[in-house]
Formats: sequence, structure tokens, C-alpha cells
Amino acid sequence: MDSIKQYFIPSMENNVDETVDGNDAIDVNMICIEPQQKVENEITQSRFMSINELDVENSNAHFIRKIQRLEEENDHLLSIIEQKNVMISEIQKSSCNDKPDFAAKKILLLTDRVKELTLELQSIKSSTCGDDKRNKDYTIKIKELTDKLCQSNKNNFHYRNQIMQLKNDLQVTKNALSNEIGDSTIMQAVLSSTGSSNYRGRAQHILILQKKVNELQEKLNKVRGESNDSIKQDAENSNVIIRELEKARKEITDKALKDTQSKVNELTKSVNVLKNRNKALEVEISVLRIQIQKLMSKAEVDSGTIEQLKIESVNNTNQLKTKGSLLKLEKSIVLLQSKADKAQQIIDQQTAYLKEKDIKIAHLESKLKDCNENEIISNHQMCKIDFSDPTESIIKKFKKLENQQLIDLLCNAHTEICKQVKIVGDFRGKFFMEKQKLQKLESKIKLYGSSTSSKQKPNNIPYRLNNELSPNEKLTELQNKMELAEEEHSALKISFDTQIMINEENVHRFVKALNNIKEQLLIK
Repeated sequence: MDSIKQYFIPSMENNVDETVDGNDAIDVNMICIEPQQKVENEITQSRFMSINELDVENSNAHFIRKIQRLEEENDHLLSIIEQKNVMISEIQKSSCNDKPDFAAKKILLLTDRVKELTLELQSIKSSTCGDDKRNKDYTIKIKELTDKLCQSNKNNFHYRNQIMQLKNDLQVTKNALSNEIGDSTIMQAVLSSTGSSNYRGRAQHILILQKKVNELQEKLNKVRGESNDSIKQDAENSNVIIRELEKARKEITDKALKDTQSKVNELTKSVNVLKNRNKALEVEISVLRIQIQKLMSKAEVDSGTIEQLKIESVNNTNQLKTKGSLLKLEKSIVLLQSKADKAQQIIDQQTAYLKEKDIKIAHLESKLKDCNENEIISNHQMCKIDFSDPTESIIKKFKKLENQQLIDLLCNAHTEICKQVKIVGDFRGKFFMEKQKLQKLESKIKLYGSSTSSKQKPNNIPYRLNNELSPNEKLTELQNKMELAEEEHSALKISFDTQIMINEENVHRFVKALNNIKEQLLIK
């Protein structure tokens, strides 16, 4: 578009009348706005490379919309230029006398406009530097947030391990209660009804027996006291009765003593039995505690083996997942290689086409030089002619300017095409670098899987420090790295496709500009 603009501005300045001054000023402003659009496109491309990986898809859609709008504006501008060329041709037919002062004023106005545009370009470049600094700050914040996320994940793993330990302790206590109580139904009744059940434990039975012993001792003391009182009263009343009563008392006391002694002996025997039973129960409790400790140790060993089996199953599943992801990556790499080969073929075709164009441009430059020499010879021959009419000199000056602008346009187009070819080569180098990184990651994953399978043993509990990461966490980190690499590949793929599209558009525009130049040279 710059080539078309630089070609048509002098021709528009050459044959413009004062009557069409307002409309032409609007069209020239529309054409001069195009460098601003090109600068905006360059800024958007520079920002496109610094966007975060998570906003790539949204930014791509936004830039595609911008490109469509710019293409519509370019088509509109081309239609306006064609209309103005028709208007200029009509004005040239209608107007015979041109005014050189007006053209000079117009050139001065356009130079001022170019200076303003350059100042705006510098201001835009300065603003882009600030945006780059902001992007760096955002990347630092993202890293801090990822570190916080990793710490929170570690705390979650720690809390889960504590919960599992508490659950195991609860189960052990329930088993101990069931062993002491005997029946599971009684245990459930005791647990469900706290205080309302009639179940009595061993301690409660012991307290009831102690109460009964105390009551019997009190009764014995009362019986002894009553017997002593009756003897004293009988002795005071009569000695005869005392003797008779002594005999009866002796018989009664002997019988009572025998009964009480038998009861006491029975109670002492029951107390001794209970004491012996308590001792046996204590021994059994100690034995049960030892057995519980052994069972706890066995449970820990079993939990360790279960964890190892779980880790093995998780590793197997992760290996299957990694194999599937690697197959997908290989397919994507094959597709990228095919696209890269196609892009290389297109680049080779474009380079061959550009070489042909360079040959044609050199041929045209030689023709232009011949034309300039012929003009010089004709100028020497036409020295005798009176150039009183100023229009002829102005036309010659404009022709010389047009030839110089054409040569500058061809040089600029050639340099731009070389730059685009270099950009494509850089993208290819990045693509191959990413491919090598992926291959290194795959080799690391394979080595890690083989090392974990060789280190795992069924009967040994692995000792792990608090700061070290578990194999599951390491595998998750590797999977995250793989996902990041895949996202980088997709971003590079998209940028590579966009660069190819931009190169094709630039080549198409350059071909159009060359065709227009050919037509103009043929007309001349």
C-alpha cells in the first residue's frame, strides 16, 4: 500500500484544480492515515509475542478481527483512489491550464503531514516500551502465584495424611472396645445410647459388690450390739433368767457366729476370686495391649504396602497417560513437520519468484537509465526551443521524481521481502528447538519411570523427608511441564501460520504494485 500511495500522491498533486481542493484533501488524509495503520499493525505484532500463554486464543481472535477491518479499510481506500483517478482524468481533460503555485503549496502541506506522522510514530514506540515493562511485572506476579499454589497443594497433602491417620486410630479404638465388650450388638447399643442403656461394666460390678460387703458388716455390728444390751438387762432382772438365757444365747450366738463366719468366708472367697479375676484381667489386658501394638505395627506395614501398590497403580496409569500424550505429541510434531515442509516449499517458491522479479527489476532499471540518457540527449537537442510555457518544465520535473520514486519503491520492497524471509527462518529455528526440548522431556520421563519401578519394594516402608516431593507430585510436575510445552508448540504453530499469511499478503501486494508499475511504464 505504501508503494501505491507514494506513486499516486505526485500524480494527484500534478493535476488538481482549486475547485476540487476540499475533496482531494480528504482523500490525501485517508491515504496518509495508512502509515499509522501499518505502525499499529507492527505494535500489535510485537505485543502478540509477549502475551501470556493463557490469553493466546482470545488475542488471536481479536487480531483476526483487526486484520479483517484493516483489509476492509484498504479495499475502501483502493476504491476511493480509483474514483479519484477517474476524477483526475476528467479534470485533466477539462482543465488545460495548471497552476504551479498550488502544487508547491500542496507539496509543503504533505511534507508537514509526514513530519507529524513521524512524531506520532515516535510517541507510539515510546508507549510500547512502557507496555513491555508492564508485561515483565505481570510475569513476575504469575510466578509468585504459582509458588503459592504449590505450597497450598503441599499443605493439602499433609492434611490428608493426618486425616487418614486419625481414621485408622478410630478404627483401632472401635476394635479394642468390641474385644473388651464381646458382642458387637452390645457395643452398638452402648455407643448409640449414651447413659440410657442398662449395660454395666466391670468397674460397676466391683462397686456393687463392695457396697454389699459394707452393708453386711453394718448388720453384723448391729447384731453384736443388740446381744450385749439384752444380756445386761437380763442380769439386772434375775440371775436365773440370765443362766437360762446364757445357755440360749450361747446357742444362738454360736449359730449366728457360724452363719456370719460362713458368710464372711464366702464373701472373702468371692473377694479373693474377684481380685484374682482382676489380676487375670490385667494380665489379659497387658497381653491384649501387646497384641494391639503388634497389630498396629502390622497395620502400618500393610498400609505401607497398600500405599506402594497404590503408587504403582498410579504410576502405571500415569505411564499410560504419558504414552497417550506422547503419541498425541508425536502426531502434532508430524503435522508441524509437514506444515514446516510446506512452508519451506512456499518460501523456496517465493525466493525463486523474487529472484525472477529481481532480474526483471534490474532490466527495468537499465531501461530507465536508457530513458534518462535519451531524455538528456533530447534536452540538448531541444535547447533551441523556447520554454516560455512553464507547464513543460513542471511535467519533466515530475517525471524525474516519479522515476526516482519507482526505483526507491523497488528497493524497499526487496528489503521487506528479505526481512520476512529472515523472520520465517527464525521461526523454523524456534520450532526445531522446541522439538528438541520435547525429546529431552520424553527421555527424562522414561528414565524416571524405570528408576521408580526398580526402587519400589513390597515389604519396606519408604522414609521420606518433609521437604522432599513424592513420586506422584514429581509426575504431576512433569505432566504440567508437558502441558506447558504443548501450549508453547500451539502458540508457535499459530504464530508460524500468521507469519506465512502475512508473507503471502505482502508478496501479493508487491506483485500488484509491480503490475501497476509495468502498466504505467507501458503507457508512458
